[in-house]
Amino acid sequence: MIKTPIALRSLDRVARSHSRMSTLLIAILVAASTAAPAQAHHSFAAMYDGTKPVRLVGTLSKIEWTNPHSYIYVVVKNPDGTSTEWAGEAAGPGALSRRGFKKGSIKIGDTIIIDGFLAKSGAKIVDARRVTLPNGQIVNGGTAGDGGPGDPIEAAAAGASTPPPATDAANPGPSAPPAPAANPQ
Repeated sequence: MIKTPIALRSLDRVARSHSRMSTLLIAILVAASTAAPAQAHHSFAAMYDGTKPVRLVGTLSKIEWTNPHSYIYVVVKNPDGTSTEWAGEAAGPGALSRRGFKKGSIKIGDTIIIDGFLAKSGAKIVDARRVTLPNGQIVNGGTAGDGGPGDPIEAAAAGASTPPPATDAANPGPSAPPAPAANPQ
């Protein structure tokens, strides 16, 4: 049997140790990268006030198709003639697409309606529970499982049957919050 020199055996131990450290570092980086998006996701109650419904009628200024939430920005004319940009937080792009709201459904400058609930912080952001597109199509914009009004997952857990999201103005469905007559300031 051939004897391995001590220097080669030491080098082999260092290489194995380095390999384990590299594997550990990769595992830490993967865990950190998957934890960041989870922090961005929140429950309805953490951010919005279910007792403060609002209807925003405005002109689309920007849309961000991002996960875990998409953001729809509209410029709303105030009663005093000034304008305010509002953000509507909606479900992620995949969920919206499955509900019929796709990237080609709206374009900058279109007039849209967002029915939702005001942020607890007073920021110009609403939970977009229902979005009425320029063609009249109504889409459930809420994130399933967030615990907000009309959440089909919460209703199922409570034993209630929930009809599908609204598809037209004549059938607003359970996800539609009552909307005040005027835009907020």
